[in-house]
Amino acid sequence: MAAGAVVSDLWRLQAGLYAAVAVIVVTELFRAAVRRLDRSLEPRFAPDDRGIRVLYVIRGSLAERLGIRPAELITYVNQAPVHTEYDFHFALGQNPAYARFQVTDERGEPRLVSSPVFEGECHDLGLILSCPGTSRRFA
Repeated sequence: MAAGAVVSDLWRLQAGLYAAVAVIVVTELFRAAVRRLDRSLEPRFAPDDRGIRVLYVIRGSLAERLGIRPAELITYVNQAPVHTEYDFHFALGQNPAYARFQVTDERGEPRLVSSPVFEGECHDLGLILSCPGTSRRFA
């Protein structure tokens, strides 16, 4: 009877080890497939030389109230072309009481959105941006 218990415990230990190895192998195969698929796709939020790409819009912010959505391209701010984060903030600083954006959507259609900017909102627009040649930027 004691020998049967030892064999049963060894079998459970061996089965558990095989299961752990199988889970690791399946996980690595899944990760490799996802990596291959990810490399084959075109990036949706790639920086664009025509303007600044919107990565995310914070809920309840001025940008959300204006209707700016992720993946859109901001090409003009207060009638000044923007290509970098500096251009963006400089154009906002030229007329700090009013923000007027020319936004190009994913289909390439431009539209104008504008709103008064109240005190303290200028630095809290609610945009996370992708500028050409840089990493993520916040505005």
